[in-house]
Amino acid sequence: MSRTAYLLLTAVCAALGFSSVLPAGGDAPVPHGFLQEGQNVRWMDADGVWAQDEWQKQNGKRYYFGPDGYLRTGFLHLDGETYYLDPYVKTGWLRSGKDYYYFYEDGTMARNVTMGNLQIDADGKMSYIPPEPEETPLQAVVRGILKQIVTEDMEPEEKIRACYRYLIDHTVYERFHEAPSGEWTWTRDYAEYVLTTGQGNCYRYASGLAYLVKELGFDVKVITGEVKARRGGTTPHSWVEILLDGEWFIFDCELEDANGTDLFRKTYRSYPIKPLNKLQEWRVDFYD
Repeated sequence: MSRTAYLLLTAVCAALGFSSVLPAGGDAPVPHGFLQEGQNVRWMDADGVWAQDEWQKQNGKRYYFGPDGYLRTGFLHLDGETYYLDPYVKTGWLRSGKDYYYFYEDGTMARNVTMGNLQIDADGKMSYIPPEPEETPLQAVVRGILKQIVTEDMEPEEKIRACYRYLIDHTVYERFHEAPSGEWTWTRDYAEYVLTTGQGNCYRYASGLAYLVKELGFDVKVITGEVKARRGGTTPHSWVEILLDGEWFIFDCELEDANGTDLFRKTYRSYPIKPLNKLQEWRVDFYD
């Protein structure tokens, strides 16, 4: 190889961000270092031996040359670990498409680890874990009650029944003349009232039950509407709907407490006190 051709090859390697070593002395030196070969890059040491299936460290950066002797780029799976080469070993965070990955200082990819609010799975992909919000006063009350009445070995319906019975056994009916309106947040206020005072009307019974089962992880709604009145016609009323096995069921602890009728896990067809007219459903949430 002429000296002119070698200098040109060295310039190409430098343009790619590589270094090429030009040994001192001689009119036609044997090139070594990073060398371009078509669309690929190889490494030759000072003795004229090509790097093959091995790491090379140059200028503090680590490069990998495959069994064919060519420089690897992109994701590299080697000896049970994963690296990213660009063209040297990547460390820190990497975005690839829509996914994020993290590589330790030795270049290995992080797997099955949590970093603050970031969860990294077995494939190395990162997902965000929202931080737990601060416990609200209502949530503290609810959690205190649940510790007394619910155990981990209970079936889902048993947990709901424990909450249902708690409202019946620990609440005395108190008449209020206002009807809830406006924003859904009344459900939160009413729940806190009934669970801390042990008094309430149908709206408060329903809200208290709703927030107990909400904390247990169930999908739940407070319902307002009308039910058959004792003296004929209908009267305003409130109950709860809970999602079980893909179906919404009625749970009406206040009216069961009032007249002893079983109103646990009913449908609108099986509910025994008719008419029962659903007019509006309300959100249940500890936070705005």
